[in-house]
Order: sequence, then C-alpha cells, then structure tokens
Amino acid sequence: MYDVGAESSTPGTFRVEFDVEDGYNVNDIGVRVNADRRLVVHGVRRQTNGGRTSTTEFCRKIRLPDDVDSARLDCYLQPDGRVVVEAPRQPRRTAPVQTAGEQLNVPMVTGDDRRQLGLLVEVGRLFRADDVVVKVKNSALTLTVAAERTESGSGGGGGRLKASVTWEFDLPGPVDVNTLRAGLTIDGLLRVTARLSSPLPPSPSVVNSTV
Repeated sequence: MYDVGAESSTPGTFRVEFDVEDGYNVNDIGVRVNADRRLVVHGVRRQTNGGRTSTTEFCRKIRLPDDVDSARLDCYLQPDGRVVVEAPRQPRRTAPVQTAGEQLNVPMVTGDDRRQLGLLVEVGRLFRADDVVVKVKNSALTLTVAAERTESGSGGGGGRLKASVTWEFDLPGPVDVNTLRAGLTIDGLLRVTARLSSPLPPSPSVVNSTV
C-alpha cells in the first residue's frame, strides 16, 4: 500500500505511508526531495541464494503540495513494514492572482473581460484522468486525486498501490461551475479552467507625477 495524505495523529501534518511487501529494511530505503519539490522514495533489496543474486526495487515520485515544509521531513520504518514520511503543513494562504504568464499552483486570470480563470497543478504521472475530482465552493477550489490498483515492479516484483492527495486553493472570486473543466496531460500536469461569475476589478493605474 502507498497512501499519500493519510490521516496523521498530529494536526497540520502531511503524511505518506508505504506498505513494503517485499521485506525491505531501513538500510534498503532512501528518501529525498528534489529541487522541484518532488518527494522520491526509492528502495532496493538484494538477496543471495546459492551463489545467485536477485534484486527487487521500487521507486515512487510525487510533487509535494506547496504548504508542506519539505525541509522538515521525518522518515521512519514501522515494525509492521510500513515506511512513513511526515512533514508539517503551513497555514493555507490566499494564492496571489496572476494576470500574465503561467505558473504552477497559482490561479491565473486572463481575457479582456478579466473572467477567464486557469490553474495548472503538477499531480504526477502516478495518476490517471479518472482519478481526478475537482470541487468548487464559493471562492475555494479543492482538487483531489486518488487511485487504487495493482502495479508490477522491476525484478518481477509488484504490489498494491493506494494513493490520495488533496490541494486547496483560494480563488479571486466565485466561479460559474457550469464552465469548470479539467484535463490531465501525459506529463502529469492537471489544467483546470473556469469562468469567474463576475470580472475582477481593474488593477489600479500608476500615475507618474512631477513636482
């Protein structure tokens, strides 16, 4: 089992659990976070029997939500074989609204009428399009991706995969839910679009003055 965003006994904590079915020990497993905030959990187990060596391996990658403090990861192996990774979550903040360019995890407002909302989120190649659920309530958007299936691994190994992770975003205003659309690319990017119920007010103009 691989469970992302599982309930933690500590409020405000992000938790990831791996049920390691092939008898990995703590020396077989490495955990790191890449510069692009991808959490990588990699395990390699080698066994020698009768002069022959066999290898089993697994690797899971997922981009951490922006509110997870990646510098304070805590990783441990429980007696029942579960690998647990935890990190504190920061209080949710209203994301700045951008009107030009495109960034990950930032709501974007475009169009001459300032009503076209766009959001690009990297959910990772672990998930498929039918794993995605997008919900909007008032001016808040909740994105949940969840999957449960059996996967094969290298070296003839395999295991059950169960994953769930949630992102929350504060939007600049209510949206028309009838215009809400979401699509997942082969690169693991989820693009969400919608129309705001009313246009954003124009940005204040900068007036140059001379004395």
